[in-house]
Amino acid sequence: MHTSRRYRPIHVTARPSTAARPSTAVWPSTAARLVAGGALAILQGQLAIAPARADEPLSPLVVSATRTAVDPDRIGSAVTVIEGDSLRQAGTVFVVDALRRAPGVSFSRTGGPGSATNLRLRGTDDSQTKILIDGVEVNDPASASGGFDLGRLLADDVDRIEVLRGPQSALYGADAIGGVVNIITRRGLRDGGHGVEGDASVEAGAYRSQRVSTALRAAGAGWDAAISAVDFRTEGFSRLEGGREDDGFTGTQIGLSGGVTLSDVLALEATGTAARTSADFDPSSNPEAPGTNDALSYSGRLTAIATLADGRVENRTTLSGARLDRESNNPLSRFQARTEFDGVRQGIETQTDIMVDDHDDILTLGLGTETERATIRDARALGDPVTTTLKADATTTAIFGQYQAGLWDQVYLTAGLRRDDHDAFGASTTWRFTGAWVIPGTGTTLRGSLGTGTKAPSLYQLYHPTYGDASLDVEKSRGYDLGIEQSFLEERLTLGATWFRNDIRNMLSFDSAASRYRNTARARTEGVELSARATPADLLSLQAAYTYLETTDLDTGGQLPRRPRHSLFAAADLYPWDGSRIGAEVTHVGAQQNSASRPTRIRRYTVLGLNGDQRLTDSLTAFARLDNVFDVDYQEVDGYATPGRSVYLGLRATF
Repeated sequence: MHTSRRYRPIHVTARPSTAARPSTAVWPSTAARLVAGGALAILQGQLAIAPARADEPLSPLVVSATRTAVDPDRIGSAVTVIEGDSLRQAGTVFVVDALRRAPGVSFSRTGGPGSATNLRLRGTDDSQTKILIDGVEVNDPASASGGFDLGRLLADDVDRIEVLRGPQSALYGADAIGGVVNIITRRGLRDGGHGVEGDASVEAGAYRSQRVSTALRAAGAGWDAAISAVDFRTEGFSRLEGGREDDGFTGTQIGLSGGVTLSDVLALEATGTAARTSADFDPSSNPEAPGTNDALSYSGRLTAIATLADGRVENRTTLSGARLDRESNNPLSRFQARTEFDGVRQGIETQTDIMVDDHDDILTLGLGTETERATIRDARALGDPVTTTLKADATTTAIFGQYQAGLWDQVYLTAGLRRDDHDAFGASTTWRFTGAWVIPGTGTTLRGSLGTGTKAPSLYQLYHPTYGDASLDVEKSRGYDLGIEQSFLEERLTLGATWFRNDIRNMLSFDSAASRYRNTARARTEGVELSARATPADLLSLQAAYTYLETTDLDTGGQLPRRPRHSLFAAADLYPWDGSRIGAEVTHVGAQQNSASRPTRIRRYTVLGLNGDQRLTDSLTAFARLDNVFDVDYQEVDGYATPGRSVYLGLRATF
């Protein structure tokens, strides 16, 4: 008999791991996480995940790969889980820097903290990756390409990040050609406990930077709740190489979440995130001009969870939404001194998971609709009234299904199909197959996937009066990957390797002669991802992620810009005595072309960072970090500066 899978206010543990290492537990598909918050709210439902205590040897379940909680060994897709505890230990400030820990990830940032950042998975464009916060899509409907700028998102309240690589449109719809990044924030109390717990930290350092964060988590019989806040500000440095004026950044981010069990069959959960940021920038025509980019964002969801048939059937109905209001001020501009961008997403979705037999095969059926709206307004001078240059909306309805099958307790297969109907350019169908074979007694897992992806033209590309074209078609892709993961020494050492390839057609490019977007480009990305995790001794842990990437513009034969051929991240943590930790991180990025129109090459670079902490009392810890130890002069985008050697010190308290 299957027990009820209703909502529980704490966290469901995963299978035991034979290696004693810190890990995380997640909410099973049975108890989806609900989520309310921020002002506006709500879209695609996703389960929330919460961290287990560091002394619990658990293997985390993964939600994003199948939209149900699954043991990572049973997943055929390439997915990496980045744990929030490791980010807080290392002092990671921004989510985009955390993503270096996953293979297949690269990004380019135009200057220092809070500057515009383009993320790329497996060499695809930033607009071809779907970004979720607690399962809610936050891609910006008012941006030119429809992507999301991760450069402003702070990492303090991250519980975990799931980086799902390869085309995922069969589960997530358009904008998922490169994959999906699901940023999951911390929830209520851990491990089923009751009561209240919290933490707070303060940090100060280079470039007159200050960071203050706090979080409070509570739970009782049938409920849990959490609230968090972080404020980061820095005077920064000139974003343009050689500039003299400092370009600062301020960011404040608040998170709320909660859940309640109403009966044996019904539960509610909600989550929300709100953020306000302001970043100075240097216009390329005048490095000392006082430009600013301000943003105010909200995202959240509210989910009702019904558990029926003795836990064999679970339905999650989710209202979701996201809003991003941006304002760019450039007083010395000859064209627009102020531009306002307002992007809104709202949707409703229902997903039903049905256990088919005693082997826990799962049939998933879903139906949803989403509306996105974009408004852009300009003013030639700061005191002038704004003029609306774009006001548009589009609605997409979708139906999808997936079947997960387990054979002989070692072979795990999934098949998915989705139909999206966009009111501007009609319907498109995507599909995906994955397989994983856990070879008994060997520590070996073989996995592979094959699927298709789509990217819808943005509202800007469709309807902008000067540059848009309402006849544009969707970008389409087909992707494959094959991988192996091998564990040794009772999982104290795990090595992984994955080959991947993506073929993309109907890519949108800007036709300079016609001043319009066109479906003219074709591209191929192909490469190898390598990963390693090791715990050679109880006092030492190691990890590494490497990507070899080949990209080709199939129309010109050239390399796609800002896609490094080689990228590497490696980290080590040493625990020399009780209560102490010393960490090191190395990032290497190979040479890359700066843009398709200019032959400029961005030089390769290697940067070392050190971090550590020392427990002072049972509830107080001192920490420090040293970034760019050797003061390397490097660039992520040609002409834009990066931070030099930087020292930061802080205190962290728990209660």
